Amino acid sequence: MGINEEMVLARRDWIGASDVAVLLGVNLNRDGKPYKTVGDLYLEKTAQVPVEAIRDNDAMALGRHNEPWLRTWTERKLGVEIEPDVFLEHPHLRLKVNLDGRIKVEREHWECKCTGMLSHPHEVGQWGDSGTGDVPFSVAAQVQTQLMCMPDNIEFAHVTALIGGHGIRQYVVYRRPAIAEVIAQEIQRFWWDHVDKRIPPEEPATWEYLRLIEREQGKRVQVPVSLVAQWQLAAVERLAAEKAEKEAKELVASAMGDSELGECGIGTVRWTTRKMPEITLPARIDKFPIFQFSDPECRKRDGGEAKRAVLEGILTQGAEEDEPAV
Repeated sequence: MGINEEMVLARRDWIGASDVAVLLGVNLNRDGKPYKTVGDLYLEKTAQVPVEAIRDNDAMALGRHNEPWLRTWTERKLGVEIEPDVFLEHPHLRLKVNLDGRIKVEREHWECKCTGMLSHPHEVGQWGDSGTGDVPFSVAAQVQTQLMCMPDNIEFAHVTALIGGHGIRQYVVYRRPAIAEVIAQEIQRFWWDHVDKRIPPEEPATWEYLRLIEREQGKRVQVPVSLVAQWQLAAVERLAAEKAEKEAKELVASAMGDSELGECGIGTVRWTTRKMPEITLPARIDKFPIFQFSDPECRKRDGGEAKRAVLEGILTQGAEEDEPAV
């Protein structure tokens, strides 16, 4: 089921199941950074960002597209009939949830997930074997929150997951009262201490949200000079680093002459080509060098520290570059 503007606006007045992963700090990307911060959530709930910031992203839209046939698959797998898109409200908390489905006879909760379709996120490895309750922390938080809005006799939820490169897996996630208590406390604390009082949380919002705030024309505030200095110093260092990179790249290109490949003790330089977009006039082919480390640790996405150690070690020791391989 798609999310229309009315539903998006209604989300501002309540905490939803997917919001809880933000409050608990378990909605992390492969770099250990949150997809959305508590500061982002605060801007949403206090209506400081337009509804566009709250709409489904591509991954969520793809999940909704796959949901109907995954529901049919689950019905055949479990021998049940599932009622789609069930909305529930907690009797005491400012909490509303949208279940992907509810089994009609047993009234058990069904949740559908798609992951690894548009990319290869780190949480693919957090999915356990079918038949277990081993799901990523963010999914567990969402399911536990949804179970909080269901009758106490519903002890578990079914989760069907389409995992890129791994097929379809079926999970059973049981109710955890201790986790539910923590979730309830976090919902109340966030709403009472921040949303009701209009006090931003300690965790700041991300640039993606901050840039969407509608600024009041002519309004002026005092900004800590240390923050401005830190920002401008980073900008100066970035420009200097870009200049140094360009000059160093020119020296490498000069040393390679007309060779396509350049070998050194820590990896390989390769010249590559890229066709510029058709809107570029006149049309041209861009050529530039790329470098690949030979050390597997340096080639990892999070291998920044390994790269730094190798490079600083060479520059500190003043080691000469190896002769190119013949």
